[in-house]
Amino acid sequence: MNITVLGCGRWGAFHAWYAHHIGHHVTLWGRPGSPHLAELISQRRNEYMTLPRDIALTADLTGALAGADVVIISISAQQLRSLAKQIRATRLTHMPFVLCMKGLEKGSGKRLSTVMKEELGEDVRTVVWVGPGHVQEFLSGMPN
Repeated sequence: MNITVLGCGRWGAFHAWYAHHIGHHVTLWGRPGSPHLAELISQRRNEYMTLPRDIALTADLTGALAGADVVIISISAQQLRSLAKQIRATRLTHMPFVLCMKGLEKGSGKRLSTVMKEELGEDVRTVVWVGPGHVQEFLSGMPN
């Protein structure tokens, strides 16, 4: 399966690493100019893990979404509406989206799944990841 992860901080990098670990083809996207993306491109690692070489790293949103079977979103909740608008502009909205962030939209108090529907349409397929939210909790039991 082709998995795209949008957001390349600790949590996004972990989701990319894990999806690859269980056998998926993975693309990890970061915003143009992102220091996290620059670090991953230059060192292939962050403070918690090293990413395998065959995880594709990119700042090209359209390229990251093209061919994705599932999209995992791991960004600040307050940036979701802006990112959803960018996703809508690509016209690549047919795949399921997994929201891996917590919180409500400031100002409106809306759930993030509602933000996705407002920006991508009522037919958007969105699920929400719940559970432990710290990379080290997952990695503590994982073999190297």
